[in-house]
Amino acid sequence: MSDPIRPFKVDVPKSEVDRLLRKLKDTRIPTQEIVPGAGSDYGVTVDWIRSMYDYWVNDFDWYKQQDLINQKPMALTEINGQDVHFVHVRSKQPDAMPLLLIHGWPGSFYEFSQVIELLTNPEDKSKQAFHCIVPSLPGFCFSSRPPRGQTLKEVAGMFHTLVQRLGYDNYCVQAGDWGQWVGREL
Repeated sequence: MSDPIRPFKVDVPKSEVDRLLRKLKDTRIPTQEIVPGAGSDYGVTVDWIRSMYDYWVNDFDWYKQQDLINQKPMALTEINGQDVHFVHVRSKQPDAMPLLLIHGWPGSFYEFSQVIELLTNPEDKSKQAFHCIVPSLPGFCFSSRPPRGQTLKEVAGMFHTLVQRLGYDNYCVQAGDWGQWVGREL
C-alpha cells in the first residue's frame, strides 16, 4: 500500500448540531393546505409537515444516529488528490469474496448498513460470504468533492485503486442507481 489508510469516525461538533436545531426551530410551517380538501393528492398534508417538524425539533437525536453510523469500521484514503471515505468489514470466512457496494444518488454508504453483517457472516455457512467495501461517491458524505467535473471512468478507477489498496486482487461489484454506472465502468 503506497498511501496510508486513516481510521475515521463521524464527530459532528455540538455547535453544528445546535446551529441546525436553531435553523429548524426558525422554520415556518404552513397553516393551510395548498389545495383545501385535496388531502395528499397534491403533495404532503399540513399535518404531515407538522409531525415531521415536531420529530426533527423535539425527538431526533443526532448523537444516537452518529453512534449507529460509527458502529461500522470506517476509514479515509487519498486517491488522486481526493479523500475517499469507505466502510470496510472483513468476513471471518476463509473463502470470502471481496464485494464492492456502490450507492447511488441521492444515497449514501449508510444504505448498506443493514446488509453488511448478513453478507460478511451469513447464518447459513453454505452461502457465499463477502468482505464488504462500501465507499462514498466523490462529494458524498465524507468523501471530498472533486475539484472539477469527474467522469464515471475516473471514479471507477479510484474505487479500483481503493480495493487494491485494501489488498484484494479480485472482487465483485453490486451497485444501484447512479452507482451502477460506476460499476459498469469497473
